[in-house]
Amino acid sequence: MKILAFDTSVGACSAAVAHLEDGALVDLFATFEVMNKGHAEQLLPMIKAMLDKSGLGFADLDRIAVTAGPGTFTGVRIGVATARGLALASKKPVVSTTSLHVIALGWLRQVADSSQQQFSADDSEIIVVLDARRGDVYLQCFSSKGLPLDDVQILSVRDVAGYLKKRGGCAQHLMIGSGAGLLQADALGSEFWKDSLFLPDARDLSVIAEKLPVSEGKISPLYLRAADAKTQSGKAIARK
Repeated sequence: MKILAFDTSVGACSAAVAHLEDGALVDLFATFEVMNKGHAEQLLPMIKAMLDKSGLGFADLDRIAVTAGPGTFTGVRIGVATARGLALASKKPVVSTTSLHVIALGWLRQVADSSQQQFSADDSEIIVVLDARRGDVYLQCFSSKGLPLDDVQILSVRDVAGYLKKRGGCAQHLMIGSGAGLLQADALGSEFWKDSLFLPDARDLSVIAEKLPVSEGKISPLYLRAADAKTQSGKAIARK
């Protein structure tokens, strides 16, 4: 299976083209750049560059994968709109998962082996926490294999400790993401520890994309609250 994957949901832009056979990775071409703005201008050139490196065209792809959120409103819209447009033009199916899922997979890929002294994979959970601003965080829990254990939630920082206590039954938790630093250590307990910031990377999305369900109809962005920007009222000229 040949997959094009990309992400613009948080503070980075990335694209990847993966070739898998029977679930095994054969080839991977990926690029990743940290950025807070400019995703719209950067994404399509990244996609073209990865396709050129792989020697594939859109006709050769089996599916397109994108993170549907949560994240910044602009970033999520750019990624989802690009996936919709490319799928319509190429007539390829689209799959998606959350940005938090991709972050968890990225942590497992990059540092799980080097962190075994602190983090036991036998009885552990990975909790990805992203700063959602205004005193809130986006949060989702995953198994030590990177499988989602619940849906994404938006919680106030003060309510996270209660959420974690309800999970229970697990010897150890790892907390990663931009929201982990917002949580006070004394509210977490000794079984919790935090790692450095990780951002979603399309290479991690690309290698699981063949296992994701194909979206029926248009893929939708995952928004958990209304946009910060509000439409002004009383400024428009009344329609006759």
